[in-house]
Amino acid sequence: MTNDNTSLRELETKEQCMARFQIGKHVFKQLVDDGVIPIIQLGYKTKRVPVELATRRVMALANIG
Repeated sequence: MTNDNTSLRELETKEQCMARFQIGKHVFKQLVDDGVIPIIQLGYKTKRVPVELATRRVMALANIG
């Protein structure tokens, strides 16, 4: 097993994602509910956001409106 930081940064918590995009929890929830930001369920309460896909989708949304 390698200790590669890039592989660790592929998934982020919702708090890290909100900080990355500089949005609040209500806007984040709205984007998740609308399907803009994808969520991966890893366990009962454990949810993560795939960084690359979420970034592409948010940037596309920013370019539209």
